[in-house]
Amino acid sequence: MNIEEFEDCVDRYGEDVASWPSPDRELGAALVQSSLAARGIVSQAKLLRVAVKGAEPVRAPFGLADRIVARAVAETPTVMPAAIARISARNGFLTAFRPAIVLPFCFLVGLAVAWLPSVSDGRGPQFDVSVLLTGMVE
Repeated sequence: MNIEEFEDCVDRYGEDVASWPSPDRELGAALVQSSLAARGIVSQAKLLRVAVKGAEPVRAPFGLADRIVARAVAETPTVMPAAIARISARNGFLTAFRPAIVLPFCFLVGLAVAWLPSVSDGRGPQFDVSVLLTGMVE
């Protein structure tokens, strides 16, 4: 284990090497024994943990979430219409609005199939709808 991997393990598992998962635990303990830099990383992590535990919790100002939501709702999106215009200019109208065309088309096909009179064998209409959709999906 090199010092970068050790630092990553300290960030993930904490400064107590004994609580790390077994493959990393043995390698980390050996590095702490042999490396002054590894011991420094552990001591810095301990100091950071003590500083964070002793700090007062930071509270958001009253009504911050309400102000954020109100501003997000009030602003009109400007990126999306420009993006749609770019796509439709480059690839044509049908490409830009394909989902808006395919979904209602599928709905109408479903309605048509449901309203078609059933055939004599009682299994309903027997035709392949995928043939109709193939041109739109490709």
